[in-house]
Amino acid sequence: MRRFCGILPFLMLGMMSAHAFSQSSDLLLSLNYTLNETTSPGLFANPSRATGVYFYSGADFVESAFTIDQSRGTITYIVSRNGVATLFGVYGDQAGEISFNSPEGIDLDASGNLYIADTGNNQVVRMSFDFQTGAFTHVANIAGITNPVEVLITGNSFWVVSASQHQVREYSLSGSSLYSLGSLGSGNGQFSLPQGISSRISNGAISSTDIYVADTGNDRVVMFTKGGSSGTYSAWHAIAIPNSDLYDVSSDPDGNAFVADRGQGRIHVVGWYANDYLGYASENFNQPRNVNFAPGYYDLGVIEAWSTSSGVSRYYTGVEILNLTATPSSTNTVFSYGLIANANMTGTVFNASGQLVKDVIANTALPAYSNHQHTWDGRDNSGNTVPAGQYKFELIANTSHGVDTNFVNFTWTPSVGDTTPPVISSVSASNVSSSGATITWTTNESSDSQVEYGLTASYGSSTTLAPALVTSHSVALSNLTTNTLYHYRVKSRDASGNLATSSDFTFSTSSSGDGGNLALSATASASSEKPQYGQTANKAIDGVIDGWPGDYTKEWASNSEGVGAWLQLNWAQPVTVDRVVMYDRPVSGVQVLGAQLTFSTGSAVNVGALNNNGTATQVTFSSRTVSWLRFTVTSANGADVGLAEIEVFASGGGGDVMPPVISNVASSNITSSGATITWTTNEASDSQVEYGLTASYGSSTTLAPALLTSHSVALSGLTTDTLYHYRVKSRDASGNLATSSDFTFTTSGGGGDVTPPVISSVAASNITSSGATITWTTNESSDSQVEYGLTTSYGSSTTLDPSLVTSHSVALSSLTSNTLYHYRVKSKDASGNWAVSSDFTFTTSSSTSGNIASLAMATASSEKPQWGQTANKAIDGVVDGWPGDYTKEWASNSQGVGAWIQLSFPQAYTINKVVLYDRPTTGVHITAGQLSFSNNSTFNTGSLNNNGTAKTVTFSSRTVTWVRFTVTGASSSDVGLAEMEVWTTGASKAGDEEFSAAQPAAELPLEFELSPVYPNPFAQREGSATQFHVYLPEAAQVSAVIYNVLGEEVQRVYSGLMPAGQHALRWEGRNALRQNVGAGLYLIRVEFVGSSGRREVMMRRVAVVR
Repeated sequence: MRRFCGILPFLMLGMMSAHAFSQSSDLLLSLNYTLNETTSPGLFANPSRATGVYFYSGADFVESAFTIDQSRGTITYIVSRNGVATLFGVYGDQAGEISFNSPEGIDLDASGNLYIADTGNNQVVRMSFDFQTGAFTHVANIAGITNPVEVLITGNSFWVVSASQHQVREYSLSGSSLYSLGSLGSGNGQFSLPQGISSRISNGAISSTDIYVADTGNDRVVMFTKGGSSGTYSAWHAIAIPNSDLYDVSSDPDGNAFVADRGQGRIHVVGWYANDYLGYASENFNQPRNVNFAPGYYDLGVIEAWSTSSGVSRYYTGVEILNLTATPSSTNTVFSYGLIANANMTGTVFNASGQLVKDVIANTALPAYSNHQHTWDGRDNSGNTVPAGQYKFELIANTSHGVDTNFVNFTWTPSVGDTTPPVISSVSASNVSSSGATITWTTNESSDSQVEYGLTASYGSSTTLAPALVTSHSVALSNLTTNTLYHYRVKSRDASGNLATSSDFTFSTSSSGDGGNLALSATASASSEKPQYGQTANKAIDGVIDGWPGDYTKEWASNSEGVGAWLQLNWAQPVTVDRVVMYDRPVSGVQVLGAQLTFSTGSAVNVGALNNNGTATQVTFSSRTVSWLRFTVTSANGADVGLAEIEVFASGGGGDVMPPVISNVASSNITSSGATITWTTNEASDSQVEYGLTASYGSSTTLAPALLTSHSVALSGLTTDTLYHYRVKSRDASGNLATSSDFTFTTSGGGGDVTPPVISSVAASNITSSGATITWTTNESSDSQVEYGLTTSYGSSTTLDPSLVTSHSVALSSLTSNTLYHYRVKSKDASGNWAVSSDFTFTTSSSTSGNIASLAMATASSEKPQWGQTANKAIDGVVDGWPGDYTKEWASNSQGVGAWIQLSFPQAYTINKVVLYDRPTTGVHITAGQLSFSNNSTFNTGSLNNNGTAKTVTFSSRTVTWVRFTVTGASSSDVGLAEMEVWTTGASKAGDEEFSAAQPAAELPLEFELSPVYPNPFAQREGSATQFHVYLPEAAQVSAVIYNVLGEEVQRVYSGLMPAGQHALRWEGRNALRQNVGAGLYLIRVEFVGSSGRREVMMRRVAVVR
């Protein structure tokens, strides 16, 4: 029957043309998948006859198909591997709207209309089909077509085969006769009982003039090019296939024809040239009658003999890797290719001697029917730049069908590149206080920033690497010791990885008039707090004076309390205090009007109203030595009272009397005879560990006198498989000693675990202009850490997450927009065995300035998922459409005026320009449109350009959360857009706060709301999703979770803080492991916890179909 899709080779090929195949021979590799095998019994039972098939292609090769049952006169739409969605038609011997008489052929046009060759009624019936509901609707009968046994759509026309008339004919879609060819005979321009017809694919396009015909009575396949009038042709080829009974033909994407041969039980393949017989499949077919390729894919449907077990079998005819190319430059080489099967991909660079150079991609799952690129930076696995020369990139696709390989040779000529490190100058220390300083310097080229510092020229401490590439550098040092000489040096690395390190410099911290802020060494508790917003008690002593409407995560807020709310500070050792400084929450309408300070001594001090403008309120009193103090609110305006910060001082305290604060005590690298103990302190101090078989210890390490904040001490000479107790000790420069509580670890057995975890499935997701989430899995429980930076030297690492898990997720933040980052992941198991992954990369997105359409969720009044013409294709960054790549455009489903598409953004943006690209299809033209915005404004667009060029619409800046384009004038139906762009005015975000205050109050919803789910039912395909909106009248903690009918959690769609406004969420029909869920009913449960404490739960149901 028909058209589309392509040859790459057969399993067994006879008489194969030399030019026909260049890849591995795996044509017609059976997937052991029969559409009707698990459907209701008797669907194709005798005496019924399955005579036609049309595959409707989806993400998982072919998800559904139309078939014809000749005996019953029915059309069947099979929607999944194990179910029949609907049947249409009854047997009858009269032409009518719902009656077929021995139908044989079927095809589908670009508008979703089915054309059925109703053989016994001498007509072609046109019907429409709703892919959401499974309903057929009769459109028209095209009568007067004698004995049509096959039908073929070729764009704006269709062909039929009239077997008894020995002809093929072309008609317009409305039924007007356009062309006919044939008479009984075996010469050129003649046929004998032709049965099958297909158009040739040329450069990916369906030809309406190059036609294949299965000329059954003449045992041959005919290829001809239609002439200018009926009965004429400009080219004619015929390939004889003796002893055959040819019944159908279908073209693949390469223009080759697959021919069903009932007589020999074979499927033959021929090319578009004389004597171009390419071979036949080695499959054992039982009288194959009908063949059909899924449009645009390498999936071939075959109907075999009419019997009880007869069915529609699907076969895969192509290799997985297509068009592999290498594009080298002086800095890298880009490898590009296409995939036509879901595959785990491995790509490796080899040198001319066959030695492995670089693992570019390792066992990474990539989707089918898409193009992929990988970049090699010209370095080997050790990070060294390789020399110029010949190299080979080998690509391996591991699929469910087997393994496919491909390779490409290329020449690599690296540029000499930058090998000069930055020049550091103007190093200085400023803003020197009793506990901190600011180090500044300049470089002659953009580079990153880091400072090493300590009490000697060996340093011992370093700041976190600041990866931003700048020429003016500034790094703050904190938690330093009063009246102390510090050594320091600065380090900067440029974009090429060249590191510069300065010479040694010094500064001395100043003497302190008081003993410092003692609150920083306390622990905080409160009568209540709001952990869901990060507004916990310890935020009042974090050293940061801030709060709502600034950074609300830096303040303590009670949970709806006023009078009676309290905050208490506890010290491990008594402190002497005589002054407290308090900073009220700066939020308008919430103020502490009176309070009382109570102390562990039993004394109390009253406090008046706190300043509500963010400034300090100080209370002084006679000196007292206490182990705790409590701040209690005695008068208040509003609920949710709290503090942005509280500071406690002792005037004239005679210097530092506070011991170090010990934290993050841990044991690692545990073996049968040793371990490493690590901890941190809030000030530079020495290091020592006491350890033994009980909490009395008995042994201690040699004191390490170096004053550090990050401590590491190795224990050795331990006993195998033994539980050890230990505690750590650190003394600061003023002689104040801190001792930790008791900890334990167990040494491993002599033959214990020495195998590191196996790291797999490393991926970067949730990539924004300033952050990304790195995920991976390990085969055993282990901790999590990520190293990252601008080169394979990395330079930055995340804080070690000591939790032992097998599914790892680490967030990176404060990244630079539009920048390529290298990263690798590290995991250590309970036995101290380290595993480190190979290098991976991702690129942060551009900042929000520019076209932000790709950040939106697209919805539309209607779409055509069966052709891939969904709403999200209007924001895929590709300006194209029919007659080009029709899968890159949005098309409405037979709509004209009234069709709309809406882009909903996750937060408010300020925009001033929209660019619209009409579908370039001739005769389908948007002659007028209107833009409407979430702020209730509108703007008329006028007519769009129908030649594929941009229509730019500019307007006054407005801050919006969604934009809708509605068609108000159109030349025909099926209107849509090839692309839609939305441009910001520059710094486009409405605010950097989590709760945006820039959104006008009139735009905010009045109540918490959850929209209906659309589409519902949801047909699960690659790139598709069902979606819903949440409406928030105030900032809220939002949790959106999918459950199955058993109440089991399937996937957490969203969990986190959302600002007030409208937000779009989507679910792709997958579980937490990114696996497709089964068809059935699912529940969406959304919980809101507003910033005012208000809580609501709403639910929606969604049905998933396959």
